[in-house]
Amino acid sequence: MEYSASRSVEIDELTEVLAQYEADPALVRRQLRNLSVSDPRGFLRLALVHLGQPGGGPAEVHLTHLLAAERAYIDVLTDAGQINDEEAVAVAPLMARVDKQYHRKLLEIRGSEDIRRIARVLQLISEDDQAMTLVPWLRELVDAENSRLASKAAMILSRLTKNPMVVSKFLRNADARVRANAVEGLWGGNIETTRALLHTAASDPNHRVVANAVVELYRAGDPLGREKIDELVAHEEPLFRAAIAWAIGEIGSPDLLPVLRLLERDSILSVRLRAGRTAKRLQCLAIADPMPTAAA
Repeated sequence: MEYSASRSVEIDELTEVLAQYEADPALVRRQLRNLSVSDPRGFLRLALVHLGQPGGGPAEVHLTHLLAAERAYIDVLTDAGQINDEEAVAVAPLMARVDKQYHRKLLEIRGSEDIRRIARVLQLISEDDQAMTLVPWLRELVDAENSRLASKAAMILSRLTKNPMVVSKFLRNADARVRANAVEGLWGGNIETTRALLHTAASDPNHRVVANAVVELYRAGDPLGREKIDELVAHEEPLFRAAIAWAIGEIGSPDLLPVLRLLERDSILSVRLRAGRTAKRLQCLAIADPMPTAAA
């Protein structure tokens, strides 16, 4: 991004200031206040980037609390022009833990017409189990015209609530991305409450929806998971065959390598390539975590 070259020097300068904290905390606190006054937005950006890096000590604890007292850090955190995706995702969990008003501050962006900022909020809470405060906003986004935001919101809502009634509504949505993401949001839930929904999704006309359902069904030991794998390997549509090769990668079971070997001989190049990539991934997993040897 445009600011990267000059920013690295500034980050080094901030790091040098913080390095003096244990020797003279009062001095560092004054220096940080001066930095925040001279360039408020720039200081917040630098502080967020620094806090997203591994490690930390008393100086970083102080810096985190200093940011948490500021409403404006949320504006920087959700601005893709100020801080990139990787940096934002790295620091967000820390701010969520320290700032008791973190989710309420994110909710203040509700109603914004800035699509990129809303997309950043969804990215930040995609794995955040404490984001229940944002559920009303997420419901609004699912019904919005922007299908990309709607599908992302559907996945987060499904993951947060695991509510069969909510997900059932999403499965009736005309947008296949909404349906697929809603099913993905069910991953890792209670199979006894989601089984019926997953069975329905496994017969969806869209390949992504079906593949996402198969992943969770197979992981949960539901027989339909394996049945659908065998069915989709022979599906007449290449998109379904490629999708099941992808799903096997998400399942991560080397036991399914023979299925991938069949797909590696598919008549369609895109299917063969997907199957080949997944097969290599599963082979690496098998090498890294070999099955235990039976006792003699």
